[in-house]
Amino acid sequence: MKIIAALLLLSCASCMMTYKQPEPVVERDFQVGTERAVSVGVPMTRTTTRTGNETFELLLIYLGRGASGAIIESREFSNGYARPAFTQRYEQDSSSPTMTIRNLKIAIASATPNEIHFTVLSDSEPLRRDFPASAPTR
Repeated sequence: MKIIAALLLLSCASCMMTYKQPEPVVERDFQVGTERAVSVGVPMTRTTTRTGNETFELLLIYLGRGASGAIIESREFSNGYARPAFTQRYEQDSSSPTMTIRNLKIAIASATPNEIHFTVLSDSEPLRRDFPASAPTR
């Protein structure tokens, strides 16, 4: 009986060690180096990461101008559901035309109360999420 239990335990452990998580597929609705213009409330960028049947999405949304510059909000979604705890607002420092939000470096050409003109300068590293665990993105 002990031998059978040991064999079952070993076979289960080997199955777990050989399982490989599917490689994530990252989709972006922007190109680095291309200037874009969006209105208030419209997503500036959308990055979607799919791993198996799991989906993680990050949106950057222009909210208008504040006292010192553009206000941009990042919103996260997991499998189509909003993750409110991971919604953050960023306000541009008036002394710098660039902002770094998550993995994106953005140059703001102009921002009015109704519209923003910007260029994604770099996407330092693909948006990643380790599924199914809820590890933070890098």
